[in-house]
Amino acid sequence: MESSAIRVGIAAQNYLFPAPTGIADYKLRPAGDKREVSSRLGYGPFGSQAIEFDARIPVPDHDLGWAFGAGGYRDEVANGSASKTVSYAVIPYWTPTEKIRITPLFSSVITLGKKPSPVYISLGNRLPGSVRRRHYIGPSWANGRTANTNYGAIARVGLPADLQLSAGLFRSVLKSEDSVSYRLAGVSGDGYADRTVSADPVQKTVSDSGELLVGREWRSGDRIRHSLHASLRAKRRTNLHGGGESFALGRFSIQAPDASRKPAFSFHAREKESISQFGAGISYGARIRDWATLDVGVQKVEYEKRIEADGKASRDAPTLYNVAATWRPAKWITAYASRTKGLEDAGSAPDYAINRAQVMPAIRTTQWDAGVLWRPGFGLRVVTGYFNVKKPYLDLDANGVYGVTGDVTHKGFEVSLSGDVRESTSLLLGAVFMDPSVTSTGYDGTGKTLLPVGQPRTSVTLSSTHALAQMPNLSLNASINYYGRKYADQANAVEIGGYTQIDLGLRYRFEIGRSKAMLRFQATNITDKFSWRVLGSNVYDFNSPRSYGVSLIVDS
Repeated sequence: MESSAIRVGIAAQNYLFPAPTGIADYKLRPAGDKREVSSRLGYGPFGSQAIEFDARIPVPDHDLGWAFGAGGYRDEVANGSASKTVSYAVIPYWTPTEKIRITPLFSSVITLGKKPSPVYISLGNRLPGSVRRRHYIGPSWANGRTANTNYGAIARVGLPADLQLSAGLFRSVLKSEDSVSYRLAGVSGDGYADRTVSADPVQKTVSDSGELLVGREWRSGDRIRHSLHASLRAKRRTNLHGGGESFALGRFSIQAPDASRKPAFSFHAREKESISQFGAGISYGARIRDWATLDVGVQKVEYEKRIEADGKASRDAPTLYNVAATWRPAKWITAYASRTKGLEDAGSAPDYAINRAQVMPAIRTTQWDAGVLWRPGFGLRVVTGYFNVKKPYLDLDANGVYGVTGDVTHKGFEVSLSGDVRESTSLLLGAVFMDPSVTSTGYDGTGKTLLPVGQPRTSVTLSSTHALAQMPNLSLNASINYYGRKYADQANAVEIGGYTQIDLGLRYRFEIGRSKAMLRFQATNITDKFSWRVLGSNVYDFNSPRSYGVSLIVDS
C-alpha cells in the first residue's frame, strides 16, 4: 500500500456512500513513471527483526507497470511470545488505451509459530494482580499458523457521453491451523487463576466481493460542478469455525509459566455460516465554486446471515442514506455537517467467549456530526466538531456468550490543531471529550444506563517534529498521549485510572552513493508505565513496556 487512513468528520466529506464510524481509505502503491527500489532493515522492539523490499518498475513501451513488495519478520511482543511472518504482494498495471486502466492485485501474509495471547478474567469487582511483562506464561507447545491471501482486479474505463466506469472484484481467504486460545479465569487478589486452554481444527473464512460504479460529472456554467454516480455492490462470505475442545489445567499463580503437556484434543464437527449482501445505491454531489458542497446518497441493501446446519437465518433490508454539506463563507473558515445511516460488519466473537469465532450479524449504525475548520494563518488548521453515533452494543452476557447486550451512544467533541508552526517544526494537538453511554438489555436485564466497557471519556495527544538548524538532516520527534480513566466491567464497578504514555524518536537523512537513506530510532513508553488494557467486561491484557527500535531505509 502507498498509504492508509481513517476518514471521519470533515475528512470524510465528498466521499461516496460514507459509513457512520469512518471510511478505511487504502491507496495502492502506483507503478510510477520511473524505476524505484526501496529496502528496509529493522531491529526492535524486544529483539524483533524485519527486512522489507519494495520496487516500482514502469514498462512504457508496453503500457505496463509493476509494483512489488516482500517482507520477512520475526516479531516479539509484550507478552513475551514471538512469531515469524512472510508477506509479499504484486500489482501489475495495464493501460492499453488512454481511457482504460486495469489493475490486478495479489498479496499473501503467512505467520508461523503464533502463540496464544493469555487473557486475564478477573474474579469479582477487582483488577487482576500485577504481572511481569515480556514473560510468556502460555503453553510452549502451541504454535499456530495463519495464512491470509487477497487477490482481485480493479478496472477503470472511460465511456462515451463523459461517463466513467469503475469495477472491482476481490477474494479474501483467511485460514488458521493449530489455533489455540489461553484463558486465566477467576483471577483472585492473591494472584491465582484457573487456567483453560482451547484448541480448534482448521478455521477458514472466504469472502468474495465486488462493486460496479458508473458516474458522470458536468458543469452548469462556470459556477456549479455536478456529479452523479450509481453503484451495485455484492458480497458473499462463508465462515467455517468451531469444532474445538477445551481443557481445564488447574489453578496456578498468574506469574508461573505453563509447564503442562499438550492435551489430547478430540475435535468435532465445525459450524458453517454464510453471509450474503447486495446493495444498490445512487449518489449526487454539487460543488459551488470554492465556497459550498452538497452530497446526498441513498442505498437499498438486502442482507442475510445463515447457519448451514439448521437453516436458521437472520435478515435485514434497510434503506441507508447519507447527507453532507460544507460552507466556506471566507477563505479562512469552513463549516461542515453530515448525517449517515449505515449497515456495518460487527466482527466475530473473541477467543475468550464461549461462542468464539462466531460471526456476528451486521448492525445498523447512525451518526450525525457538525463542526468548523478554521485557518488562523501561520500554516495552522484548527478543527472543532461535535459527533453523535448510535449502534448496538456487543459484549459478553452473563453466561459468557458474545453478542448484542444493549445499545450504545457515543457523543462528544473533538478538537485538533495541526500545522507547521515554524519552517522546521510541525505540531499536532488533538483531544476527544466524549460522553458514551450503554443501555443494557442482555447483561442483567435491568435496562440500566451505564458507561461502555474500556472507553475513556477523555483522550489527548500531542506530537511534534523538529529539524535542528545546526544539523538540518537530523529531526527529532516526540508524542505524549493521555488516556482517561475507564470502566472495566458492564456494571461499572471496576475502574482503571488514566495514564500518560511518552514516545521519543529521531530521524537522520543521508546518502549512500547515489541512494537516499534514512536512519530512524524510536523509543516508546519511555517511563515504562503499566496499564491493564480492557478487552471485554472483566477481560484484560496489558500494554507494552518500554521498548526501542531502529531501522535503516534506503531508496534508489
